[in-house]
Order: sequence, then C-alpha cells, then structure tokens
Amino acid sequence: MTDSNALSIGIDAGTRISKAAYSDSHSRTTRIIARIEGFDVNALREESEMKLDDIVTSCVIAIPDEYTARQYDELISTASRSGFEDVDIISEYEAMNWELNLETEASALICDFGASRVNFAVIGNDELIDTEVIPDFGGNECDKIFASWLSERFILNLIDEKLLRQRAEQIKFTLSVSDFVTWRGVDILREDFERLIYFPVKRITHHAKKFMRVYRPDKFILAGGMSSVPLIRQLFTEELNLSPEIHADIIAKGAALKAREYSQESVNRGNHNHQEISQRLRELKAEIIELEANLTRSQRDRLYLLFKQAEGINNSGIIELMEGLINELKSA
Repeated sequence: MTDSNALSIGIDAGTRISKAAYSDSHSRTTRIIARIEGFDVNALREESEMKLDDIVTSCVIAIPDEYTARQYDELISTASRSGFEDVDIISEYEAMNWELNLETEASALICDFGASRVNFAVIGNDELIDTEVIPDFGGNECDKIFASWLSERFILNLIDEKLLRQRAEQIKFTLSVSDFVTWRGVDILREDFERLIYFPVKRITHHAKKFMRVYRPDKFILAGGMSSVPLIRQLFTEELNLSPEIHADIIAKGAALKAREYSQESVNRGNHNHQEISQRLRELKAEIIELEANLTRSQRDRLYLLFKQAEGINNSGIIELMEGLINELKSA
C-alpha cells in the first residue's frame, strides 16, 4: 500500500449483494461499513469514506474462484479508475481463512449460503482442503418459491414479478426475527415460509454431512445472507448434531483483515525507509564536511540546500541528487 496514513478496506465482490468492511489497526475489530445491491466498487468506496469520515485509497477484494483472467484484469482496472491507488485481489477462501484465524492443525467446514449459490469449503492449516459449489440453489431461489406462493395466495398475477420478488425477500428476512408479518391485511407466518423451503434446504444439509464424515472438521461455520434464517440453522444443527457458528459477513471481514495487514506492512516499510534515509543523510553530511574546503560558495550552498530539503521531508529522490552532485565534485 502506498500511503501509510491512508485507510484500506476489504471488499466482498458478492454475487448479488457486495459489501465493504474495515478492520481497526489497533485490534481485530472488524465491521461492515457499506452494503449495496450488485457490485459497484466506486459506490462502495464512497460509502466507506462517508462512514469512516476519511479518505480510502486502497482495498483488498475477495472474488470467487471462477473469475477468469479477463475478469480479474477488468476488476483491477475498474477499482483503479474508481479512486483506489492500491488494489489487491484474493480468493473468497483466503478471505474466509483470515476471518476464522484457526489454530494450527484445526480445520473448519464452511457453508456460505448466499443469494445465487451454496458454497461448501473445508479449510485447515491455512489451506483450502476441499470445496463444492451448488449453483442451482440459494437465497434467490428461496425468494422465487416464496414469491410464487404469495402470488397464488393473494392472486397477484398483475403485480410486476421483480417487485413481488423483492417484497418476498423483505418478508423472508422479517420472518427471521418475527413469527409473522402482516401484509395486505393477512398474517403471513414464519412456518408458511419454512414449509416452502424445508425440503430444498434439507437436501443441502446432506452435502454438509458428507464433508463432516470425510474430514471431521473442528468447527462448522454458516455464512452468507441466508444464515439469518432460523430454519436453516435448525436443519444443519439436526443433521450434523453440531450447532453452527454464524459468520454472516465472513468474506468481507476476512478481506478487511488482509487489508489491515497490508497497511501495517506499509507502515513498517515506511519506518524502515525513514531509518535508512536518516542514516544516509548522516553519511552524506560527513562527505560534505570533507569536501567543504575545496568547494566554491555556490557549490557549498547548493549542497546544504539539498541536505536541508532531504532532512525536512525524507525525500530519497533529493538524496540521489546530492549523491550525484557529490560524485561530480569528487571527480572534478
């Protein structure tokens, strides 16, 4: 990262909802600071700057493994045009590993239950051990099933399908924290929604059971937007006989922790460079003193001016000019 004083954020590119997270440099405290529909890296940067009340110049973006080289390059270019001076790309799995911070020899099975897919990953010893993607089921499919039921229940054939899907999603998440939602004068119960998605989710839990049987991980992590749905937590607990740890924003937060490390490395490099420059200035001052008796007034003034400039702002470029001038004087 180029500026040791600049803020750096982590970004989950997402498949439907993208997020930005920030990790405080003095602790592992990490929080979501931006969340938007779709993926707009400029909007994420602007919202992050509003939330942090400071300029954000660098980021770490976590992307799915299926990104092509062309998509990778386009993402770098887009982020750079959006005002990020430094951009680093990591995989979703690397971000997960950063957030979990597993102990040596420990492993975890992660179920990222997102909008467009369910992604299983087994991580241990800082490595991705195994993974499986189920692309045909996720939060979007649940919304579609629920929207179809709402349409039949309320005879809503004339309502725009996209608006109905959005309303179904809103009701779904409200039912995650409430037993019912009143809509159009009728109570929609949590059990109505749970009945609709029970068997599709049950099939997903069988995949988790297979991973648990083969790898015997120490932890089971449930991530993604659908991790807030009580039925999903319940079915995984019943199938695995193990309560999941909930890390809904594991990818964004893991990317933020990686971004924080880069920022700290930048600070350390800056401190190291400062020490090197200071040492070189002392050496050059000694050389100037040796040459002083043989210098003209203008040459001496020029050298001392360069020395004061470098001393004031620690500019290695000015030091190079001083070195060049001293070498010329010595060879004259």
